[in-house]
Amino acid sequence: FSTYIAEIFRAGIESVDRGQFEAARSMGMGFAKAMRRVILPQAFHVALPPYSNTLVMMLKDSALASTIAVTEMTRQGQLIAASTFDNTTVYTLVAVLYLLLCMPLMALTKRLEKRQIKGA
Repeated sequence: FSTYIAEIFRAGIESVDRGQFEAARSMGMGFAKAMRRVILPQAFHVALPPYSNTLVMMLKDSALASTIAVTEMTRQGQLIAASTFDNTTVYTLVAVLYLLLCMPLMALTKRLEKRQIKGA
């Protein structure tokens, strides 16, 4: 996933017009200051939606961890369903728990996006 995240931020930085960097440099800003004050805030605004989607995807894909013997919710759900034969209830509960884990992350993303729009 680190490659996806790196690509998201690389694309965000490249989406900022080169003229923005040149304008910052012409105002006497060094490379680091121009990146920090001009380029990265604009790049973050562009990269935030795909980044948050990747974080949610990572959370949901944690179910794949069960294939390498890491105990997690989906695997525990499988074990409980196998012992109780109540698949519908168990998997519904697992889905609701994943939803409850994703909701705060989505709310945080929504708040950040609104703050970015107000600041723009």
